[in-house]
Amino acid sequence: MLSKEDKEKLHKIYRDICIAQNAYRYDVGGYLDSYEQRKIALRDVFWAFDMAGEEFEIEDEVRSQIWTRTSDEIGRIKYEKLEG
Repeated sequence: MLSKEDKEKLHKIYRDICIAQNAYRYDVGGYLDSYEQRKIALRDVFWAFDMAGEEFEIEDEVRSQIWTRTSDEIGRIKYEKLEG
């Protein structure tokens, strides 16, 4: 059984992947398979801990938004929400 904090971490990781995928689609206008592979792997974790379906709520939330990839002042990748 996962603690509440662990569930929140899992949600955050999954959401971060969805945001990165969203930004790639917006910035490049394409599709990158590695994001989908990461999401599939994490879906298995959701299902293993009886959290099936929660990942789709996160996807729906991010899908209704537009994100773009930027860099901070020292070059670290960050994502900015443009819409939604």
